[in-house]
Amino acid sequence: MVTTPTNLRKLCIEHNWFTYGDIEQYDKMFYKNENGATVEEIALLIWLCSDDEHSEKDILSCLIDERRRYLEMTRGDE
Repeated sequence: MVTTPTNLRKLCIEHNWFTYGDIEQYDKMFYKNENGATVEEIALLIWLCSDDEHSEKDILSCLIDERRRYLEMTRGDE
């Protein structure tokens, strides 16, 4: 998982990502996130369903940062 569903949703809203995707595609992205998709896969899905204002590289960079925060947060849960 890249991050929690709540945090992934917040990122999409904050960055205005996934504005060209429909509900079914959005749900599939969350399914993939919760079932082992890599950060690169999630970045690609977001990029494909976003306008040209967002580069895949920028989306990936943001998701990598979020993944790092998520892993730090969950490390204490072990």
